[in-house]
Amino acid sequence: MPGSWLMLRWCVDSWAVAGPCQHHKVHALDRAAGPSGWMMSHAEAANQSSASAATEGLGLTTVITMRMLVWCAKLVHHVVCEVQHPPLQPSQLICGRDKLQVGLDLARLTSSGLNPFSGNLASHNCSWVRVTDGVVWYEVEAIAGACGNTLRTNSTHAIYSNNLFIYPMSNTSFIIPVSLPFSCVYPLDTDTSLNVAIRPFLPPADGISGSGTKARASMSLFRNSNYTETYPAGRVTLPVGAPLYVGVSVEERDPSFAVVLDDCYATHSSNPDDSMQHPLIQNKCPTDRQQVSVIESGSSLRARFSALFFLLNNEYRDVYLHCSLSLCERRSSSCIPVSHTFHFINSFNL
Repeated sequence: MPGSWLMLRWCVDSWAVAGPCQHHKVHALDRAAGPSGWMMSHAEAANQSSASAATEGLGLTTVITMRMLVWCAKLVHHVVCEVQHPPLQPSQLICGRDKLQVGLDLARLTSSGLNPFSGNLASHNCSWVRVTDGVVWYEVEAIAGACGNTLRTNSTHAIYSNNLFIYPMSNTSFIIPVSLPFSCVYPLDTDTSLNVAIRPFLPPADGISGSGTKARASMSLFRNSNYTETYPAGRVTLPVGAPLYVGVSVEERDPSFAVVLDDCYATHSSNPDDSMQHPLIQNKCPTDRQQVSVIESGSSLRARFSALFFLLNNEYRDVYLHCSLSLCERRSSSCIPVSHTFHFINSFNL
C-alpha cells in the first residue's frame, strides 16, 4: 500500500491547483468532486477489487493503484478555470473607411482585473497599437481576412466582424480570455459628382455651307411718344419743328439677337443711296442730342428714336428717313450702345 498512499498524496496536490480559482467554475469529468470523492472511489475500488483479485490473481494494491492513476489523469487534464468577469464593453468603436478601431477604457479594465494591453484580435499577432487619453486602441484594416476579419454582405450593406480577446492580469495558468465581438456595417450604395464644368462647343468642320438673305426690317412713323399708333403709308404733312417718333423692327425668329441703330439719316429722295444725306445718328450715337434722342437700341428686335423735323437745305420738299441696322448676339456681348459726351470750354482773353 505505500504506492497507493503516494498516489493519493499526488492527487491531493493536483486538486490544489484549482484551489486559487476562487469564484471560478471547475469542471472534472470524473464522478469525484475532490479528495473525499477520491476516497469514495478508493473504497469502492477496494470492495470490487477483492472479488476480482481472487479470480484474476491480481493483488488488491495493484487494482487500487490502477484506478487511482486513471482518476488522477482525468482530474489533472480536465480541470479548467473560467474567469467570471463582467461583460467587456468598448469605450469607442470607430468604423472608418479604411480601418475598424476599438477603444477600451484603461482604468475600467484595470479595476476589473483585466490587462488592457494583453488583447489580440482573431489573429493572435494583431494587438494594441496606441494609448490616447486613457484609451487603449486596437485597430484592423477594413479588408476581408485582415487579422481574421469576416465579411458578410446583403443587398444593401457590407458587414465586417471580428473578436477582441482580453486576458486577466495574472496569466500564470491557462485561463480563457474575455471576448468582445464587434462589427462595422457599411452601406453599399454611394454617390459622387464631377468637380469639372464641361462646356460644349461645335468644332468647325470642312462641311457644306451656304449663305442666307438679310433679315427683313421695317420702319414706322408714330403719332405719339408712346409709340402706340402709326401713320399710314404714303405722304404725311407735319409742321416744321414737330417731333418725329420713329420705330424700327426686324423679323427674326431667334431671340438671341437684338437690333442696333448704326446710322440714320434724312434725304429728299426715297433712294437710301442718295448722295445728299442729313445725318441724325452716326456710329450708333445721335449727331445732335438737342435734336435727336435714341430711345431704344440693342435691347430687343425693335429700336426707337425721336428727332425734330426741320428743313433740309432750306427747301420745302418731301423728306425721307433711312437707317442702317445691325443684329447683335446678346449672349456673347453687350449690344446697347454707349455714347460719350464731350464738353468743350472756350476761353477768351479780355
